[in-house]
Amino acid sequence: MIAGVLMIIAFILAVVAAGQIFFLDMDALNLEELEEQEEFGVEFVETIMNVCGAIFLILGIFLLIGGILAIKRIHWGIALAASIAGIFSMGPFFIGSVLSLVALVLIFMSKDEFNGKGEVQPSQFQQQPYKSEPRSDQKEKFCPECGTKMKYDEYRRWYCPHCQEYK
Repeated sequence: MIAGVLMIIAFILAVVAAGQIFFLDMDALNLEELEEQEEFGVEFVETIMNVCGAIFLILGIFLLIGGILAIKRIHWGIALAASIAGIFSMGPFFIGSVLSLVALVLIFMSKDEFNGKGEVQPSQFQQQPYKSEPRSDQKEKFCPECGTKMKYDEYRRWYCPHCQEYK
């Protein structure tokens, strides 16, 4: 579950990084000097930046999907692949990459908790259904009226099959 939360946080950071790239002011970068020296212009740099922003956004979507799958503990392989893809999402100050790397380790270590069929496996902490058994001093009980051996049912009651009554 922790890995899923880390991946969702990395998703948010990837979206922030993509937003910063998309809304970057190209005039503030002072690219006129670069345009005079090189063959490509401001439009080329702007295109490259938009492509990088789109890649960060796509990797962020992978992180979101992988985070949801990790929280639900289903489809281990997809969650693992999403955490690997998240390493390249970077985010501000590479925090998203670090969170994705930690999530990768956690998902890899918790493979046994995942179920590939889309169903959540029961946790070891979930309460097991109560199995009703008679006390050790009452393994056999006979009907006081007819003497037939009685049966102990799941409702913790003794039943006489001959008299067809609970006693």
